[in-house]
Amino acid sequence: LYYKSDYPLLAFIFMASYGQTFILSIMRYRITDVFLIDADSPVGPTELRLILTASCALEYFIPGFILWFAAAGITAISILNVVDFFRLVKLANAKDAEEASRKKSDS
Repeated sequence: LYYKSDYPLLAFIFMASYGQTFILSIMRYRITDVFLIDADSPVGPTELRLILTASCALEYFIPGFILWFAAAGITAISILNVVDFFRLVKLANAKDAEEASRKKSDS
């Protein structure tokens, strides 16, 4: 459709950031045993797909929109992923502490 061949690194970084949202969802599931796609984040993978579709449509009317969308998207997704990652680390630490106390009480 609208591939920006002049900026392949930008496209790669955007897709890597987007893929990281899925990886964090899988990690959260392994830690909490509850599957949540967006985990209280304002933008989950489904919302990102809708926004990406809208940006492709806007590229038709506003040439160059995808370039600016990608740059802004990388920044926003990266910030959300970092915040989500630290939430996940806290959940993992709490589960580790719970398992450690359970092992002590079983001994």
